[in-house]
Amino acid sequence: MPVTPDILIVPSKLAYFAKEVAGCVVVNSNSLAKGNTGGSYACISVKPVARESLEDKDGDLMQEARAAERTAVEIKKI
Repeated sequence: MPVTPDILIVPSKLAYFAKEVAGCVVVNSNSLAKGNTGGSYACISVKPVARESLEDKDGDLMQEARAAERTAVEIKKI
């Protein structure tokens, strides 16, 4: 990818996980349903940051948002 996303959601049949990779929060919530049984899903919370703290006086971005530092992921089973 030419740009690293803040959060990347990639549901797959692999075991569920949430981790930070190079500043990106990668979430695999697995499947919501598995045949006759329940699967899992992810609840993602991102704490907001004031835009003014990211911009200089001309409105240009001074720093990255660093969403990984402000993100909490909880994977819940059904």
